[in-house]
Amino acid sequence: MQAAPRSFDLLASASAIRVGYAARDWSRSPAGHPDTWGPVLRSSVGMILDSRFPMFIAWGPELALLYNHAYIELLEAKHPAALGSPLRAVWPQLWDGVQPLVEQALAGQPTYGEDVPRTITRKGEPFEGRFTLAYSPLRDESGAVAGALCVINETTARVAFENRQALQLHLADRIGSLADAEQILAAANDMLGQFLGVSRIFHGVIDDAAGRFLIRADWIREGGASLAGTEGSLDDFGPDVVRDLRAGIALVIDDVAADPRMAPYAQAYLALGIRALMVQPLARGGRLLASVNVHDDKPRRWSGEQC
Repeated sequence: MQAAPRSFDLLASASAIRVGYAARDWSRSPAGHPDTWGPVLRSSVGMILDSRFPMFIAWGPELALLYNHAYIELLEAKHPAALGSPLRAVWPQLWDGVQPLVEQALAGQPTYGEDVPRTITRKGEPFEGRFTLAYSPLRDESGAVAGALCVINETTARVAFENRQALQLHLADRIGSLADAEQILAAANDMLGQFLGVSRIFHGVIDDAAGRFLIRADWIREGGASLAGTEGSLDDFGPDVVRDLRAGIALVIDDVAADPRMAPYAQAYLALGIRALMVQPLARGGRLLASVNVHDDKPRRWSGEQC
């Protein structure tokens, strides 16, 4: 006689995410306790828990959020409170973009978004990522759509790489017919400024021995004030910053008004409409020769791809 098959125990595992499911107080979740879930939901949750791709299920009228271990990286501090909570309450800042995709899946139509921009928190800081999202309807035992399944693939690195490649190709096309160094510099500043979406870019020529720098022709966003021809002192950056620049270390300031390194000079920068800045030095033998300078007129979280 063939033995009767054992019933599937959804949470019978020591994995961290399954332990999280077991420890959750489901009495406060619109999803209800896992013991009350029907076969379709239990099977679907089991499937995502066994996947290494970030995946989630939005289930029921309140779109209770059920997800796997890989999805926790996108949630960060929202986990574990997000487990079983309404999707809209978990991602209020993203809801305008998420809602149409979920609603299409709930209408029985799968949908797909490629390289969709999403601002999340990563390592405690705002992070602008790109994600490919595939939403599919989930049907209950009666055949009615009761939820949506979302499979996620992060494409941030690929999109950044492709954007850099495109910039390099466009720049090569644009400067290919130019022979004058100033024209080449102006074209490079123009393309980089528009690519980064900043307010000003310029190259500085530095006389390290004299402690002075000269701003060459700059690119400025329409309506901005040019600093071309302006001379300044390296002392304006402070000794600690200058030491780093001489070592080839870039200066990255997200908010001039809030960064303690800029405190003695903040008002002068703010008066020029400089709220965020990057300085990429060109140094040789411990001496500064030149720099690429990027300014923005509002606080900005510079990404690693931009620095």
